[in-house]
Amino acid sequence: MENLEQNPNTTHTTVEDVPCTLQEDDDISLRRILRAWDCILLQYQKKAADTSLLEGEGLNVFRMLRSKKGDSNCEYFFAERNSPFWNSAIKGLPEPEKDNFLARYDKGDVYAIVVSVPLHDTGDETLQQIRLFDIVNSKEIEW
Repeated sequence: MENLEQNPNTTHTTVEDVPCTLQEDDDISLRRILRAWDCILLQYQKKAADTSLLEGEGLNVFRMLRSKKGDSNCEYFFAERNSPFWNSAIKGLPEPEKDNFLARYDKGDVYAIVVSVPLHDTGDETLQQIRLFDIVNSKEIEW
């Protein structure tokens, strides 16, 4: 994965917690990623769409931090297509999903958001998901 500390385009932001429809028995990793998606989409989906229109092809990456950096609990950057982060994220998709993602993305009428959360309370492992959204109405696109 691209080293975020060395990426000059990384910005720090605060994602406010929002109510989330999770079940108490959901896996903690699933709970973290679903809560992060709820928060990011509510607060930053327009930023992702606007950035994609301005920057072109790439991934809007929101990386939730294990602990705050100042007042920030999230890192954001835009990873251009074929950048090290793009290549790593796409390579990490299972084969049928990878082909489906690229086929749908290459139509040019969508933008992509990646949300990453810590997998455990300690360590560097993360869980990340990529989702596609219609560039006109921001509705999620299944792929």
